Amino acid sequence: MSSIYFVPSWFVGTSAILEFFFFTIALIISFYANKIYTLTKQKEHKFFSIGFLLISLSYLVLLFLNLFFLTKRNNRIFIVEINQIISLTNLIFFLYSVLFIMGLVTLVYMAFELKNAKLYVLLTLLGIVPILFSTSRNWLLYPISAVFLLFLSIYFLERYYETGKTKTLISFIAFVLLLLTRVEFVFASKNLPFFLFEKCDMHFIIAHLIESIAYLLLLFNLINILKNDKKKKQT
Repeated sequence: MSSIYFVPSWFVGTSAILEFFFFTIALIISFYANKIYTLTKQKEHKFFSIGFLLISLSYLVLLFLNLFFLTKRNNRIFIVEINQIISLTNLIFFLYSVLFIMGLVTLVYMAFELKNAKLYVLLTLLGIVPILFSTSRNWLLYPISAVFLLFLSIYFLERYYETGKTKTLISFIAFVLLLLTRVEFVFASKNLPFFLFEKCDMHFIIAHLIESIAYLLLLFNLINILKNDKKKKQT
């Protein structure tokens, strides 16, 4: 007899909307960063664009998982064979982890002005290999990504002290907020199978709200940077 797992329909639908939102906004951030790079030819914006493109694709992968759940809808409950969901979730979550970690590594690569491709690969492997061989891979991604986000937060804080620019301060605040989301996700996913929460967890809600604010701050920042750079080009 096949084991059956019941997933509340409201949760899957909400998750799909959230992942689509994060995919879209991360993609727009990448687009604006690339426009700034095209205008200024500053490599940091090029890496910023690539980093958020990878992060955007990671959310797209999660969106596919939620869409799969939506195809299994039966009235107000999603019915999925447990073996099917475990194998599919592990595969998709690993792909999500690879893309998300690569995005963060690209941003760290930009922040520390690294120019060694081997070092980029090393940082990526250091982030991915523990997740690959861990029995708690769904949880381990969050503390690992928190380490990268901590370094990025420190980088923008140091840059702000050096330059005193508002745009750098906004970037610092945004990455601190993203760091906080990783902490919240650690509590949200503790002892719970990924995407299969039996009830709404407050940490999960808080994390997504903070994450939304962080991405909107980054987008707002890039739009202002692009406007200012265009004005400088015209004068």
